[in-house]
Amino acid sequence: MQPFRLTATSGKVPEAKRPNVKARRGPTHDAVPNRQLLSRRRFLKSGASAAVFTSAISLTRCSSVAPAPSPRTLPLDRLRSAIQGRVIAPSDPAYGIASQPWNAHFAGILPVAVVVVASADDVAQTIKFAREYRLSFAMRNGRHGFAGFSANAGLVVDVSNLTAVRADSAGERATFGAGLTNLPLYAKLWPTRMTVPAGTCPTVGLTGLSAAGGFGRLSRLYGLTCDNILELKVVTAAGDLVTASQNENADLLWACKGGGGGNFGAVVELTARLHPVDMLFTEIAYTFSIANAVRVMTAFQAWVPELPDRGHCWTEIRTGDPKTGASVIVEFTLAGPEDQARALGQELISAAGVQPKATSIVTAPYLSTMRDSLCAGLRPDECAYVGVSPHGVLPRPAFYAKSDLIRTTWPAEAFEALVEAIERRQADPVLTPLNYNGAINIGKIAFETAGGAIARPPATPSAFAHRDIRYVVQYEARWRPYASDLVPNANIAWTEATYESVKSWLSGSAYQGYADPNLLNWQHQYYGASLRRLRAIKRKYDPDDVFRYPQSIPSA
Repeated sequence: MQPFRLTATSGKVPEAKRPNVKARRGPTHDAVPNRQLLSRRRFLKSGASAAVFTSAISLTRCSSVAPAPSPRTLPLDRLRSAIQGRVIAPSDPAYGIASQPWNAHFAGILPVAVVVVASADDVAQTIKFAREYRLSFAMRNGRHGFAGFSANAGLVVDVSNLTAVRADSAGERATFGAGLTNLPLYAKLWPTRMTVPAGTCPTVGLTGLSAAGGFGRLSRLYGLTCDNILELKVVTAAGDLVTASQNENADLLWACKGGGGGNFGAVVELTARLHPVDMLFTEIAYTFSIANAVRVMTAFQAWVPELPDRGHCWTEIRTGDPKTGASVIVEFTLAGPEDQARALGQELISAAGVQPKATSIVTAPYLSTMRDSLCAGLRPDECAYVGVSPHGVLPRPAFYAKSDLIRTTWPAEAFEALVEAIERRQADPVLTPLNYNGAINIGKIAFETAGGAIARPPATPSAFAHRDIRYVVQYEARWRPYASDLVPNANIAWTEATYESVKSWLSGSAYQGYADPNLLNWQHQYYGASLRRLRAIKRKYDPDDVFRYPQSIPSA
């Protein structure tokens, strides 16, 4: 199979193939007006190095992708006759939406065809077809790959129709299709008042989440998503359907739990351990002034290690509307009653010595808290993104992100650097435009708590190598899709510069779930001590490097 190499993309879709982004409800994505390219002097003055500037600009240019065969020269009818699912070619009216990833920055990478499979055998037949015709391919479910790795110039193998769920009679485990995303799985399991500890974002796919590790509101209490995977059904590079469990192909199971998605085979079914969520959950959101950010973040560092395992926290230093300015948001969720959550939250406020500008408190059942975090008031088919679902109403961003896994206590100086970066972005009309939309113009540094069950050895081993961390940190910039090159260039440059501004305190690790195409030492940063064994397992199950993408673990 010919390698697919992505070094950059403009994020633009040719006009004829740009997806229809109109929705019955929801915002539109107007392009940001053209402006002169961000000057080198102005960027360097903002605190970034020349090397970072060059890297950021190069990421947004169109790369030379190995040309894929034309749909006219491929016998797609042969593939159609071999599978139960659907083959969507560029001439198909459904192609505009079917071809698109969530991250609109990679919207210009268009496949020869999208294969929406109906079974594991469909996956096997599609892989065999791709190998025969030397086509690259990418597996896709929730489309949330940060670096656009589910976009491909060959075939996209979409498993989103594999959504069957069955729980065992004892209520201890559930088996579900690889097409499920977080919220639909929670909803289908809700009658049992049990769940799989998975992610917070409703539309993220369970296959990619568990392959990366899988952080969420229940991680400190019940472990990462990968820690709770008991068995997988996997289509190998040879097109064989195999079981990966503790008793059969145990090494493959280990690798697929934290060893990165799309490396070792195509997961078509997962079996996971269930945990009770029959208690009430209390969610508290505090909004603090950016002027108090250093005090809040310093107190946050001391407060988080004392939280019970039932507590989860996501904290952002973030930009805001030009009229209201930047802020710090602390979102604290407790698997427990409101009075206990209030008492724990008050400890943070007292330690910071400042009062929040606003406070929101909601106590509700688990399913409600997960649904309302992004999809309150929406029908299930509306809880999706404009441009990647026919009825989706959520704003679809273009974005770039970097990550770090913090193991140490940061000094006030580190948080001062982050505040400076946020304020610089807030004052820049390219990065924070007057027509600001918080879903698609934001710049943020987000800290998600680790510890608790994450730090303890799981019942079944996994390849996730970062048990000793305090937080997962994400440095992210978002902008409107299809904007002129000036906008992505400036956003990527800001993200790189922000990351560089705290380089002295970085751990040297990164989270594979927040894939970063600009990482130079990504294999060691993602996989750490697990890398050597992961390489050996890759050679065993995929010796020809069939499952290949820009940051896949190599067979050699």
